[in-house]
Amino acid sequence: MSFNMRNRLHSLKNIYVAMLVSAVLSVSMFAFPSSAFAIAKVTIVSSNDVVMSDVQIDVYKGFPTSSSITESALNRLAKITPSTDGSYEISEKGTYCYYVRGKGYYSVCKLFNVTEEDINESKTKELLLATGKIAGTGFEPCNPDLPNAPENYLSILDGRDKILGVWTDEILEHFKPDILKGYQPFRTPAFTRKKALHELSSQTDMVEFINELASTNANMYVFTLGKTEFYEYDLPIVVFTTSNIPKEATIAEVGEILRKNGKPTVWEQSQIHANEPASGEGALAMIQEMAGDYGVKVLSKANVVIIPRVNPEGAYLFTRTTYQGFDMNRDHLAIKAKELAFIHTAFKQILPEVVIDDHEFDFYGASSAGYMSNAYDIESTPASSLNNSAAVNDFAMRVVSAKLHEDLNAAGLRNYHYGYTVNNAIGRAYYGLLNSISILIETRGIGAGRNNLERRTYSHVIAAKSIIDTTCLHAPEIRAMVANARQEVIEKGKKYDEEDQVALQQTASGNTRTPFALTQYKFYMDGTPTPNQQTVTLSMNDTIKRSRTRPTAYLLPKGEDWVEKALYILENQGAEFYEIAPGSTVSADQYYKIKDDEAGLRGIASVTFENGAYVIPMDQITGNIIAVTMEPDVNDSKGYDGTLVQSGIVSADPDTQNYPYYRFTIDNPREALPEYKPDTQYGGGSSGCNAMGLWGMLILITVPVVFIVVKKEKTFN
Repeated sequence: MSFNMRNRLHSLKNIYVAMLVSAVLSVSMFAFPSSAFAIAKVTIVSSNDVVMSDVQIDVYKGFPTSSSITESALNRLAKITPSTDGSYEISEKGTYCYYVRGKGYYSVCKLFNVTEEDINESKTKELLLATGKIAGTGFEPCNPDLPNAPENYLSILDGRDKILGVWTDEILEHFKPDILKGYQPFRTPAFTRKKALHELSSQTDMVEFINELASTNANMYVFTLGKTEFYEYDLPIVVFTTSNIPKEATIAEVGEILRKNGKPTVWEQSQIHANEPASGEGALAMIQEMAGDYGVKVLSKANVVIIPRVNPEGAYLFTRTTYQGFDMNRDHLAIKAKELAFIHTAFKQILPEVVIDDHEFDFYGASSAGYMSNAYDIESTPASSLNNSAAVNDFAMRVVSAKLHEDLNAAGLRNYHYGYTVNNAIGRAYYGLLNSISILIETRGIGAGRNNLERRTYSHVIAAKSIIDTTCLHAPEIRAMVANARQEVIEKGKKYDEEDQVALQQTASGNTRTPFALTQYKFYMDGTPTPNQQTVTLSMNDTIKRSRTRPTAYLLPKGEDWVEKALYILENQGAEFYEIAPGSTVSADQYYKIKDDEAGLRGIASVTFENGAYVIPMDQITGNIIAVTMEPDVNDSKGYDGTLVQSGIVSADPDTQNYPYYRFTIDNPREALPEYKPDTQYGGGSSGCNAMGLWGMLILITVPVVFIVVKKEKTFN
């Protein structure tokens, strides 16, 4: 090849390479804009009481989804390494989180957004560290070193309170209180006393607050139901009425005074799950409301009883459970908790027509698709068991709940269905079995600490006021309806009727739904609503899958070890019982075990009780409670301490599979099974059917029906 030819080829090659490079550069500029090389910087700065060297901070791309945030879940996310100056360089828009912890500090996972604008403009985002020093004196989350805690404390702490999950600032904008209609700052202890970042009202705060209000209010009466088992905290109950109550009155006498004034009584109880603090603070706010002008208006139509903290020891520990580590709101039938025995006794002595059961649900819980799974402030549902009066169930849903949702909407609160339950061991279902109008209230707060506490507390106040106002508006109707329903239980218990079935297992067919539809609110992490905001009704239980005819009485043989514990449970349920003579022969039917969740009946046969037996007649207000405690195979409470069998009090004989107690089906058992009055009687004192239990009961319809009962206290650990 000639020299000239080689030069020309070389020149063409250079031109080709230059064109190729130019083309590549052009494509590169088209495919990768200048912003691809931009970054946003995130710096995390100390809040007032945080020493940065005392805490450890990790930043992650993405966020955990579970309401119980764990370190292992966080470590599955991509960790971002800090720059030498301590900032975090982020080149991709999205939602991130940081996790801060340290000895003596609250452990917090805080979500934050980095936008495309932040990156394009190379912004520096400054985040204020969302933690602080713990108080260390209880009544707050995130303190594994709490003094005077049980040995198994770490195992009973709720995972949702070990690391607090905090939403993005854009989402939290939707939970500010000042955008709500009628909101005014609260004056209860959590808001007026100096507190650490996530410290709530203490036992002392609560008691002092209540006593101060009572000292200046003539219609406010404060009693102590008893002392808790381990810390010996008082368990206060506050009664509001225009009727005069003597200073030394017993709760039984209080109940009689309230019934005589002709007004329905509303019972509000809070913080049975003690790590749900807005329920308790809301109850304190309602005590303050009742001690003011609002109470003056209400008390012309109704009485109000408030227990602001059912679980004081759990409040100190900031646990869902009791000191012993069990869930008190699954204990309404087994009554393992001393506090619940006190409260049930008071409930049966007062017999309120309306119940408000205050709780909180998960504060945090995200979708992996990048949005808030639900954005409700408050959820609610009434008791609806098919063992309850149909009239009471209907009124609770159609009148009380419908007005409740209307009032919540009017206040600017996002409200939704909580979901129904027929688990008899749970509070709202339990009180419904006594034919009270029983309404569950749940606000967004488990795992929140004090985040959004004002809005959560206000949600409880609006809900309680709505239910109380509806009670006042319909006072005579509610009083008569509940009295009739309770009298019907008494009458049904006297006669054996194959048509009268006790529901053992209930389901929802989908054909019965709430009379109101509610919106499923959801937000993206940037605070904008998701497009799938559906408005739906809730399917309610309407089908009895398994049932058994209601007996007229149950028979427990004397002399067996388990019987005394069974009687303790029945006593604290307010049930009456009496003895029949040793050597009595009775036509009765015995239960036997078919499988774990199913029992059968052997058939009626003559049974001789060599040591005598206890008779629990069904002609009493607590008939529904007795039935779901005594029937061995109530599937509605399966997996919980519901029946005597489910709570482990009674077991089947390993050889015969028989359960050691019986049902009686002859009418008028008090006549058919004459009472035996031995010289030495169970529990001391009279044991007649008009002298068992610790409570006096009155039902007022047109003519008063009176049951007067007296009780000896027993406790079992």
